[in-house]
Amino acid sequence: MLLYNGSKFVKGNVFEDPRGNKFTFYKNTKNGKLFTMENGVRVGLTEGQVNKLKLLNEDTITKKIEVPKIIGIDIKFDFCEEKFRILENSLKSFNVYIDSDNQNHFIGYVCFDMKNVTLGSFTLEFLKEYQKSGLVDVMFEDMTGEQYKTVWIYGIQNIQDDIYLFLFESKKE
Repeated sequence: MLLYNGSKFVKGNVFEDPRGNKFTFYKNTKNGKLFTMENGVRVGLTEGQVNKLKLLNEDTITKKIEVPKIIGIDIKFDFCEEKFRILENSLKSFNVYIDSDNQNHFIGYVCFDMKNVTLGSFTLEFLKEYQKSGLVDVMFEDMTGEQYKTVWIYGIQNIQDDIYLFLFESKKE
């Protein structure tokens, strides 16, 4: 069984209804969730019906999943040599959501405190107006990382005092 960002609805997880029928989760839809039954038939269930299903092997949900701590995020803008670096002391939050229809497409955000960020050769105006592609490199404390080739970067937005939000769309490399 797999978990993603705390959700038990990951492709391949098996559920059981009160009658003992088994449903394998396939994907989210606008009106509910799509499952495959044991006989291979695909069935769409509404949220009300899904709430009656029980995840098999539910004991694995209670296991704590260790997510390595982020120590920094590098943002490389197209045609720029220097990277815009956000270190853990200024990072407020980071998250990436998978598009349920296209498992290789992601929408992500970085929320950070501008007071603790060094702009380097970048200007605040450049960061606000940048609307192209680039590369987002996430570094973890265990020296591993994730890299997202951005399809589109939306310029940073001031959301409160010195707190800024950086949005991007990407394909995972």
